[in-house]
Amino acid sequence: MRNLLICFFFALAAPAFADTTAIYQTPTKTFVMTVEIASNGDLRSDVAGKPGTYALTRNGEGYMVISTAQGVVVDRVEDLGAALKIVAEKRLSPSLLAMMKTVGPNLAKMHLRLVKGDDVTIQGRKGTPYYFRGPPPPGFPPAIIICSDPELAPIGVAMARQIAMSDSFQMFEPGNPFSLAVKATLKTGAPLEFAGAELTMVSHDPISLSRFELPAAPESREAIIKRIDAAATSQRVTAF
Repeated sequence: MRNLLICFFFALAAPAFADTTAIYQTPTKTFVMTVEIASNGDLRSDVAGKPGTYALTRNGEGYMVISTAQGVVVDRVEDLGAALKIVAEKRLSPSLLAMMKTVGPNLAKMHLRLVKGDDVTIQGRKGTPYYFRGPPPPGFPPAIIICSDPELAPIGVAMARQIAMSDSFQMFEPGNPFSLAVKATLKTGAPLEFAGAELTMVSHDPISLSRFELPAAPESREAIIKRIDAAATSQRVTAF
């Protein structure tokens, strides 16, 4: 669930906001993610556990900036998603490929509804927790906690794009029910907590436009396929 929520931004036109920087982290600080949102709607987000790799949206188009042993590469989201499907068809074992093609469509047909719990306070901000099947026993964490504070609106927009982009990397069937349920909650505000990580800092200090520049020209789709294929196995195909 964490990887689903932390890794990606979706390329959509964005409303104008003040520059916003948000930091999410677990109480133990073993997971830290920084989200940067420019006033013109450009977005940048870390990928946890992958130093030097981050998601970027510029002028409404989504990119992944990936740190490799050969240096930094830039991939358009649409090309990276297409390359994953091509390599998966080629490299995954027939049994695993057949299972993924069966499970994906069946999962997409499910309807998952998150249920509100009683309001809680996280880092001094009031939020509404959402659970998968109604309020669970005490101490059971919610799927997500949403705050409707207008100051956090840019963060809610950014996180919705992350989930939409992650769906674009589903190899055979986009739109899993968890993504759809979380995106529905994000229409009401921004997450104060997700996957155990809390919103610990929000700043509106100016962000340098250089933070949203592409460090290299985007790779061709053929180059992406070659790079993914080189690391693929019959059991695993990953974007980076």
